[in-house]
Amino acid sequence: MQSRNRPPTEVAALADAIKPQRYRAVVLIAAWTGLRWGELIRLQRKDIGPGAATIAVARGPHRNGCHVSTPKSGRPRKVVVVPDHICDEIKHTWTLTSARLPMRCCSPPQRRMPPERPGFREQFNAALTEIGREGVRVHDLCHYAGTIAALAGATLA
Repeated sequence: MQSRNRPPTEVAALADAIKPQRYRAVVLIAAWTGLRWGELIRLQRKDIGPGAATIAVARGPHRNGCHVSTPKSGRPRKVVVVPDHICDEIKHTWTLTSARLPMRCCSPPQRRMPPERPGFREQFNAALTEIGREGVRVHDLCHYAGTIAALAGATLA
């Protein structure tokens, strides 16, 4: 989802189109904070700061089976600031889910990626079709966030 060609309205349309509703927050968080898939699926209620204004990223992708590790960088990100326009959506999502965001980490002794990933991907693809887009990966939302941040003057640091 290249930001030069994909305005924020298209991200909003994708979030509106995805079903079930609890996946909407996943799309918005990925697109506006740049969290990776492995970080998104491991978010827990305790990671969301007051007013959903920040997200602590302490867990990351599977390594060596079903072990939950640190994020890709090898060290936890301390805090990711959440744009004001999606805070209410994140708070609303917590009313639809239990202790974790819409997807859960697999529980031992499973030795595969979380079972929800294929289900989410199917819903993600269906939402893309509904808005007339194809060939977009979930990770492209992370790229979108980086590009939007750069256009606003942010640096990688």
